[in-house]
Amino acid sequence: MTNETQDKETEVKDLSGRTLSEIHNSFETDRKRLRNRIIINPYWAFRRFLSIIIDIPYNIRMFYQRGRRGWSDSDAWNADYHLAEVISGICLELKRIAHGHPSDLTQESWNKILLEIADGFTAIEEMDELDNPDWDNPVSRKAWDEEIACLEAKQVNGLKLFAKYFNNLLD
Repeated sequence: MTNETQDKETEVKDLSGRTLSEIHNSFETDRKRLRNRIIINPYWAFRRFLSIIIDIPYNIRMFYQRGRRGWSDSDAWNADYHLAEVISGICLELKRIAHGHPSDLTQESWNKILLEIADGFTAIEEMDELDNPDWDNPVSRKAWDEEIACLEAKQVNGLKLFAKYFNNLLD
């Protein structure tokens, strides 16, 4: 493979802006983390396998509910996270297919707006998954407060754009 071809491969980015090498490194890190967890704690692997088997009836019930009424009980328990995940994915898909845009915008500006909406809803997911800091450590608390402020700003921006362009979110 020539250097030019390798450069083009690394320049390719997914919808979130990550290059192929970054995605590959992420998968490698996750794979190593899982392997280390299994080796260090085989009880965890057995318990995880058992929970997958035990959860089969529950997952079937949730699958049936989503097919029948469009949402399941588990979606309703944490509706904000579920909706944020769905809306973020829809906006990224609309950006990817790029079939149209509002008449007062160009395709580039519409793609930017869709990405900002997706980032806002992804921020909701990230805030839900964010670990609490060490409350006794002021440095940790300050970093956590800054992270929350940044995520809240993205969330507010994404929600405003979502409300403004709600009727334009179509293929």
